[in-house]
Amino acid sequence: MKQVMELAFLKIGAEARENLSVTAVDFSKLALGIGHPVTLRANVKNWGGRDYGDIRVDLRVDGVERGSALVTLGPNEERQAVFRHTFEKGGSHVVELVCADADALVADNRALISLPIWDKIPALLVNGDPRSEPLKGEDRKSTRLNSSHT
Repeated sequence: MKQVMELAFLKIGAEARENLSVTAVDFSKLALGIGHPVTLRANVKNWGGRDYGDIRVDLRVDGVERGSALVTLGPNEERQAVFRHTFEKGGSHVVELVCADADALVADNRALISLPIWDKIPALLVNGDPRSEPLKGEDRKSTRLNSSHT
């Protein structure tokens, strides 16, 4: 017995030719630690022919608004909104970047990422010139740690 499958498409929404979207999110460091500022970039694209002018992009961390930036978008242009943020607690944090000026297709007006923030970053220091006398193998350069390198 042969079965016949029917497929029907229903138009459930209005046609929208104008659309804004957050197309990508980038951050400046691979290992993120407590107290170290990170730069977050959100690519925002205007897919249509409308000149939106200034678009507000909001940064939210764990549901709390932490900043906003303006990007100017003409027809079919893509720009970046840039944010600096410093995490004060370790663990996994949800970062959300949102185009505040909504359009008809709101699902792509935001991007969510999860960032792991380390409270400790493991490091191994190796002395390439060990000495038998205590504390003689170190020099001032190798024993001083700069917080930007940890």
